[in-house]
Parts: sequence; structure tokens; C-alpha cells
Amino acid sequence: MNAWKLHRLDLCVNICWSRKGAAAELIRLMRVEDLTLSGFEKSTTGQRHEVRYSKGQLELVAYDKLLQMKRQGLCKKEKLPKSVLRVELRCGRAWLREFS
Repeated sequence: MNAWKLHRLDLCVNICWSRKGAAAELIRLMRVEDLTLSGFEKSTTGQRHEVRYSKGQLELVAYDKLLQMKRQGLCKKEKLPKSVLRVELRCGRAWLREFS
């Protein structure tokens, strides 16, 4: 492990709901509303089911996790909630060096 190099650190949380479409609705609202996060700028992506904010080497991404799992064929016979919002804070290498 001493030879490993850390290039990015992702801090993630899944927020689950029993109401179908809750994650998609929140993402839609974040895309439409002029939501401001201290120092972060909204990044435009072609993906309708995600929203991104960036600030230098930090990126905050929110997306519909169930949709991603379905597209990748990961939803087999597991008991899953009706909606999952995944929120990731992606910390780049320059930020990690500055932080440590």
C-alpha cells in the first residue's frame, strides 16, 4: 500500500425513499432552480438524470442511482427502495495535497 498514489477521493451517500420518482424529482428541481452553493458553479452535462457543481478540484454530483443500476443490469432480484438519490463529493488530487 505504500506504493499507492491517491488520485481522487469520493465521499458518497445514498438517500433512499419509498416514493417512486423522488430522486428524479429532486434532480429536476436542482437543474431548474437557481440553487447556489458557496463557491460552487453548476456544471452543465448532457445527462438529464444528474446534476453537477464544481469548485476547483472539488465536484459535487447528484444522480438517480436506481436508473444507473438498471442501465448497467445490476438490478437482479434484490429488494430495492423505490427511489435512490446518490450524492458524491469528489475530491481531486490537488485538493488532497492541499488538505494533507
